[in-house]
Order: sequence, then structure tokens, then C-alpha cells
Amino acid sequence: MLRLLVLGNGFDLAHGYPTRYIDFLSFCYILSGESKSIECLKPSNQVKKVIEIFNKNNYGRDKIITMIKGNLWIKHFINQLDNLDDTWIDFEREIQECCKKSVKNDDNDPVLEFFEWGPLTHDIELMKANFKDLIFLIKTYIKIVMDLPTNLYYKEILDFDPNMIINFNYTRTFQKFYLNNIETDYIHGVADSNATNNIVLGFNTMNDKNTDIKYAEFLKYFQMVENENTTDVFNKYLDLHGEQRIVIFFGHSLDSTDEDIVKNVILSSDTVYILWHDEVGRNRSIKNLIDIFGKQTFMSLCLTSQRRIVFVKQNDPILTDTAFNLYKQFKSLNSKDKLLKVLNEDIKDAPFRSLCDCVAASDRLPILGFSPENSKKIMEKIKNNLVKIKPNSFIKSGDINDAVKTIDNRLRFYR
Repeated sequence: MLRLLVLGNGFDLAHGYPTRYIDFLSFCYILSGESKSIECLKPSNQVKKVIEIFNKNNYGRDKIITMIKGNLWIKHFINQLDNLDDTWIDFEREIQECCKKSVKNDDNDPVLEFFEWGPLTHDIELMKANFKDLIFLIKTYIKIVMDLPTNLYYKEILDFDPNMIINFNYTRTFQKFYLNNIETDYIHGVADSNATNNIVLGFNTMNDKNTDIKYAEFLKYFQMVENENTTDVFNKYLDLHGEQRIVIFFGHSLDSTDEDIVKNVILSSDTVYILWHDEVGRNRSIKNLIDIFGKQTFMSLCLTSQRRIVFVKQNDPILTDTAFNLYKQFKSLNSKDKLLKVLNEDIKDAPFRSLCDCVAASDRLPILGFSPENSKKIMEKIKNNLVKIKPNSFIKSGDINDAVKTIDNRLRFYR
């Protein structure tokens, strides 16, 4: 079974990381030393921690502050805050609008007035140079954010237990906090890589071939090729036939800017779970899916007896506990060590998928050197914990029954 996890910025936010673009601008505004107070740019406690880390460590402080103070894009975005919504998609659409206005401007006019803070010399190369610095600053900010600790996790992740990930974020939150050995596509790059400018920020097209070429540095597909961002997991997920395919979208807006991946993943999956944090987010996801698929196709995916898309209310986060620690430990152990842990330790809080790993490993008990007595103890312990598991959206009662039946069949040899 292929279990694909698709991550958007809501995943990082759900784990307490300040990764909204407004958090980044707040960071920049404070470091710029501006005296004017702007309510929405007052730093949150998490942003204050990011600034504290920045001031204590060698991130090239003077260079960064100079770059912030002189960046035309940052000044523009700060002046446009009242006109923007709160997602990175809105941030990128404003970049597109600025480029469109640049195209419309008369080539003979020496200035462009679309930057609200003041005129910009009609120099596309200057726009591009400032944009490159903007990307560098975002990358630096995200690097610092990833130094913040977190002690929150989501039971949905443990219950689902992904074996493939498509990550639209610039972070490695899942790899840092959950597991670091899951095959992952970083669609928009990752901020802690060694490449100079290896994160993707921009838009898809100017809807004109010649203009696209002129503004190529702002286009996502150009940056993805330039930065050699791979889509191996995405292609593998589409190409592997004959296996059941299940996907969870966690914290992703499902906006049409990511239509190619969102549409193909959904149409290639047997079941699609879309986690929603609040009704605003759920309704936005519904509207975006209608935009991608059209009304009729969307309704058939959601409302027919063979529905594919299921909306699931996101649970509250949980402070790291025994269940989380057992999940991570089991994933790091080989078959024999897993079974030794079952034999010798308390595993009453072990997640379902970890118990399933033990069920699979129990087939090799004699080969791994376990005595009949210990083999029986291990399987009885696995069974006793399995029957306590309660089904939910990601753990079906049939899956629990199948796991119990497998153990029962193997126990017959020890009776």
C-alpha cells in the first residue's frame, strides 16, 4: 500500500513554527530598525525567538540587515499589507502583479510607479537582483526557524504512517521531528540545503511566451529546473500500478497554482483525505478544488457512493508522549530488535502501524532465534495491544481485524 503525505505550510504552522510570510516580514521590519509601529508586524513570541537566535549566532548579521533595509520587494510588501491575504500564494500573486505592471509600463517612461513606497528605476535587472536577495533572506529566515524546538505531534501522522512524502514547504519539519528516512520530494526546495538560492518563489506564467522569457527568473518552473528540484516521489506515485494508493493533504491549500501535482495525485489515488483546521480552511479547500476540477467532477469525487475525497477535521496537537516515542523507536529498529522490545518492555501505547510492523516481523520469529515460549509471549502481547486499538479515518476496523487474524493464525503453531 502506498501512503502518500502531501505537506503545505499549515503543517509547519500546526507544529508551532512561525512560517507565514507575515512572520518573515515582521522579522525583517524589526531588524530594519524602523521606528514606526505597525500592528500586524508586531513580532509573535516565536518570531522574537527567531530574532534572538539570529542575534546570538553567526548568520552574517550586518550583511542581512543591510540587505533588508535596501530591498525594494520587502518595502513594497510592507506597504501593501492591507491589500494582501495571509498565505504565501497571495504573496506570490503580488509578485506576479508587480511583474505585469512592469510589462504594461511604457518603455520610454524612466520610472515604474507600481511600487507603492515610491518609484523604481525602469530596470528589470534591478527587480531581479532584489528578488534574488529576497529569496536569500527568506531562506535565511527559514533556516533560523528550523532551529526552534517543538514538542507537538499529530496522531493522524502516526495512524497514517506515510511511506512517501511530497513537501511544498521550505522546511524539513517531518524529517526533523518524525522520521528522516521517508522518500521525499521537496517541490519548492529546502532552506537548509547548501545551494545559494535553491528555494522556489514566484508564479507559473505571464501568459505570454515572450514575456515569460523576459521574466523567467520569477517563474516557478524556471527556478525548479535551475535548482534541479526533483519530482521523483510524485512520478513514482503515479507510475506504481496495482497497489492501493491513499493520500493525506495536511496544511495544503489545494490552490490552482499547484494544480498539476494536486490534480494528478487525487485522480491517481483510491482515497484522498483532506485535513482541515477550521471551517475557513475547509471552505477554501472546497473552492480551490472546484476551481481545479470543475463542479461536476468535484461533486463526483466527493458525493457519490464511490467518493474518493474525504474531508477530515484535524485533531488537536499532542505533547510528545510514550506513543510518539514508541513510533519513532520502532521505525529505527530491525525486525529482531522490534520483537525483543515487545517481549521485554511495556508497549501498551504503541501506535497501530508500529504493531503492524511487529505482526509482519513475527513471521520470522523462529529464524530470528526466539524460543517457542518467547514467540508465543510476543504474539500474545501484540494481539492484546491490537484489540485495544479503536478504528478511525486512517485505521479501518478491517485492518485491525486482519492484523489480529494474522496473529491468531500464527499462535496456533504454539498451542
